[in-house]
Amino acid sequence: METVSLIVPVYCLEKELGRCLDSLLRQTYRALEILLVDDGSTDGSLSVCRRFAETDDRMRVLHHENRGVSYTRNRGLSCATGTYVMFVDGDDEVTPDMVERYASAAASTGADVVIGGLRYIEGGIETDKIPSATGVFEGKAFWELVCRDTTGVYGYVPNKLYRRELLEAHEVRFPEAMAAQEDFAFALSAYGAAKTLCLTDCCGYRYYRVPGKRSAPLPDLLENQRKLYALAARNGVSAQGLSCVGRRVAGHVYGILFSARDEETVRALGELPGLREQLACATGLPAESRRILSRFRREKYRAILRYFRRRRRLKRALGREGGPS
Repeated sequence: METVSLIVPVYCLEKELGRCLDSLLRQTYRALEILLVDDGSTDGSLSVCRRFAETDDRMRVLHHENRGVSYTRNRGLSCATGTYVMFVDGDDEVTPDMVERYASAAASTGADVVIGGLRYIEGGIETDKIPSATGVFEGKAFWELVCRDTTGVYGYVPNKLYRRELLEAHEVRFPEAMAAQEDFAFALSAYGAAKTLCLTDCCGYRYYRVPGKRSAPLPDLLENQRKLYALAARNGVSAQGLSCVGRRVAGHVYGILFSARDEETVRALGELPGLREQLACATGLPAESRRILSRFRREKYRAILRYFRRRRRLKRALGREGGPS
């Protein structure tokens, strides 16, 4: 039985942490290494970690000053020794058979990455998000699924099992400079390195969504979609699949243009390599978006700034301030 390393980043989760750790200790899969990595918590989280570790020698506690969730997960990766690695957020929980089902899928298929579903819980409403297909995939077939996905299952961090050797060989780590979607960036790097990937309908992760917990800066969202586009194109994804990504790229570009306050910001966006090609493949955009992005491709930066300044003034006058609509 191969060891699975469970990496649990912890930051000020004193009230929720016990629920999470209890669920890990109830796993039917016993060959576990559980790394509790405290990111400089200012409440009693570290004490909770140490108390649980005293009851089970499979748990190890690491602690450092506050550095953010990406640094914390990376530190856990650096200390992990298992054949496989999974990530569990300290304010979530898992069903007793979750690790066993993922490890069994990895062992039976030899896949480098196993991707499952999760139960998304927000405001008392529970929604299951699962991959649209199951089985073993590689190359173009896998990237088609990622490009067309509307559930987000390929981006979440906890519904995946990774072969640790793959992560180490390709130096896959969470980008610490990203403010959001660092989990999707990490996953894309792993997918790009993997030979085979297994998709399963296992939905054993209970993801508790806290509204407004973290904002998602548009440049980070754009960076990930551009990375996805490049990987998909490299793997021969269809024009329809690339268009799905192109539409998301276009949406993020439009949002950045809407919020831009100076020409330098717009010009820097226009200088991103390959962006025009990615925008050109986007089909089915609203008429206004097409007009703005056409100006952007033709480097009519000042005209774009003037247009959105007028729009923002009008929104303020009407008492409808906010983002693009």
